[in-house]
Amino acid sequence: MNSAYKHLDTKLKFAELTITQWFMIMLGVLICVLWCVYISPFGTYLTLGTGVYIGAIPAGLALMSTFYEVDVAVFVAAAVRWSRLDGRFVPGPGPETLGYLVQATGFSPDDGDYALATLDPAALWE
Repeated sequence: MNSAYKHLDTKLKFAELTITQWFMIMLGVLICVLWCVYISPFGTYLTLGTGVYIGAIPAGLALMSTFYEVDVAVFVAAAVRWSRLDGRFVPGPGPETLGYLVQATGFSPDDGDYALATLDPAALWE
């Protein structure tokens, strides 16, 4: 390939991040600010701590899609499609179950084969 046209095949990047990744980072910052200022019912320190973690979810997904070659949007769309399949969640209570049935086996603790072995702790150290 001609090196002059090589840049046409690469994605546009700023500081080694694509435009989508920068968008996800800015979305994470926006979510963090909205959580900290408007939504959080917690105190100051807990709000700041949870805000950082909640805001890092979109940025983490964007960075994960780069390093592990996973398209998060395709994965989420497939999960939603799978959950909406016909017959996935059948309406109604379902069939009636009886639970467990316990049956006698014929052994008793008085049998010689079934008796508990006695343990001599002093014999273990000899």
